[in-house]
Amino acid sequence: MDTQQGIQLELFRPQVSAEEILSWSDKKNSKRRYRKRNTLDTQQGMQLELLIPLVPVEKKVLVVEEKVVWSDNDISELRYGMLLTAVQEIRDLRKSTAMREEAWNWLFSDVIAPFSAQVCAECSGYDIEELRRLLGRLFHV
Repeated sequence: MDTQQGIQLELFRPQVSAEEILSWSDKKNSKRRYRKRNTLDTQQGMQLELLIPLVPVEKKVLVVEEKVVWSDNDISELRYGMLLTAVQEIRDLRKSTAMREEAWNWLFSDVIAPFSAQVCAECSGYDIEELRRLLGRLFHV
């Protein structure tokens, strides 16, 4: 059977478009896959676009006028949480190396700031030097 007869026979298959069949004739010795494609032709696509009205979207901006007030207890809980999270990130081998190094550097930093490791440990009732020593033993540093 030559290519022209093959194309004519394939035109009677309803699930395959004529464009697909013509593109197959260019590919010699290739396997033909017959599967229904979910594509819209140009007229159907244009009809669908006409049915959907173009409505401008209004942008809404959320304005928060209320100031957040942190109590001393909230700040203490935050400091404890930061310290605990840093230790957990260092111990968790599933975390990325960069994440673990960042937590390690934060814990072993000598910087004094409101949320430094030294201040967080002191406010949470831990000795930062003892914590560092235990972490160093755990990771053989």
